[in-house]
Amino acid sequence: ENEEEELASVSQARADDSEIARYIEAVRTRVTSVFVYPDLEGSLNCTLYVRMIPGGEVVEARVIKSSGNASFDRQAENAVRKAAPLPVPSNPRLFQRMREIKFVFDPEQ
Repeated sequence: ENEEEELASVSQARADDSEIARYIEAVRTRVTSVFVYPDLEGSLNCTLYVRMIPGGEVVEARVIKSSGNASFDRQAENAVRKAAPLPVPSNPRLFQRMREIKFVFDPEQ
């Protein structure tokens, strides 16, 4: 019986991970769609940390791994705020796991 519960739990966690990955990809797509940066020299990317409240409103957006270009990084942070509300799951259990996300932002992707 415990083994069945454990299998169900692992299965649920895997399904949750998959669902969250889809939402993070939707967030990345939304942010990219509003990103404005005139002179992209080569391929730049940065890692963003985003903290949200239910409904997808952004309460914090910051670069945690720089692209090496301060202007690009600032524009990436601005794009996160401009893209709000971000797509988030309506399921509170899933949202709780997605309240804080990190992702690589690469407008060329």
